[in-house]
Amino acid sequence: MEPSNTPWNCFWKLKIHDKLKIFLWRIGSDSLPTKLNIAKRLGSRDSLCPCCNLEEESIIHLFFKCHAAKALWYANSWGIHSDNLPIHSCLDIIKLLVDPPSPYTLVISTSKNSLQNQSTTIFALILECIWNHRNKIVHKPSHGNFLTICKGLEHRVFEHWQMYEEPSQSRGNGTFHWIPPSCDAVKLNVDAAWKNGNATLAVVARDSSGSVIKAWARQLVTKGPATAEASAIKWAFVLAKQKSFLKVTVESDAKFCINALLGVPDEANWNISTLCTDIQHLALDFVNCVFVWTKREANMAAHELAKFVFNQGLPFSCNQSTLPTSVMEAWQRDVISLSLLI
Repeated sequence: MEPSNTPWNCFWKLKIHDKLKIFLWRIGSDSLPTKLNIAKRLGSRDSLCPCCNLEEESIIHLFFKCHAAKALWYANSWGIHSDNLPIHSCLDIIKLLVDPPSPYTLVISTSKNSLQNQSTTIFALILECIWNHRNKIVHKPSHGNFLTICKGLEHRVFEHWQMYEEPSQSRGNGTFHWIPPSCDAVKLNVDAAWKNGNATLAVVARDSSGSVIKAWARQLVTKGPATAEASAIKWAFVLAKQKSFLKVTVESDAKFCINALLGVPDEANWNISTLCTDIQHLALDFVNCVFVWTKREANMAAHELAKFVFNQGLPFSCNQSTLPTSVMEAWQRDVISLSLLI
């Protein structure tokens, strides 16, 4: 049992999944079956790190010093230099999780507690990702593409962050508000309107100030609303690539689509499986890419644009000053709500 004056008491209160917490406890108690631990306990001669084959595979080397670990810490938008973290023992890892530095660049809330939760989530999931990557090297001939591993890590982080983001979107009356992307990213709100085999796809691109960069809509013949929603997400990536956006957040109120893209097993839908695969491949072209689900009321600009163009029947694009009236009103409501959140 851990003494009451250690960080362990705070660790067990962290807002992370219990399965992940048990994994982190094994790191902090130096009980993971690294090659060095196995060598110490069973007398094995092979204690070299399987990721680099240069040094003994201790907990600290594997998770913070190995070149593979350093690459995963630095990957994506947070750019963490693991060499600079104050880690000298396994207990220091628990201290880092309990009292982490502020998030690096992907900040989605100004609440102190939420910022701490976000940092803890980043660190915990990076550690999990490193261990999974290490196990694939040990047990499988092929251990995956590094970019794919980074994107998977990023999706896991934002999937966990949504647990903290959604309450901050809602105020006392239960209303949800549009939340801007980070300062160097573009948020693409997407929606689709569908009826009798005809769909309209809509995409609204905005920056961190809430300003509309561009809005697009077009029609598509498709089998159903699920395919229409997934097609809208795919089109958003095509447009983002054409506009040379580097960091994007794609936000939709189609929860089944977002969950399918995040790999939630219960949301597997064969109707959109090919589209989801296409989307995940397109996502690899960006420096940073995030899938986010939101409620309809925080996605009204794209919703109104889809409705407007569905009735017009023509391809459509515009900038902020030429938004259709209904879309302009939805965007203005978002701007007003944003000013109240600051």
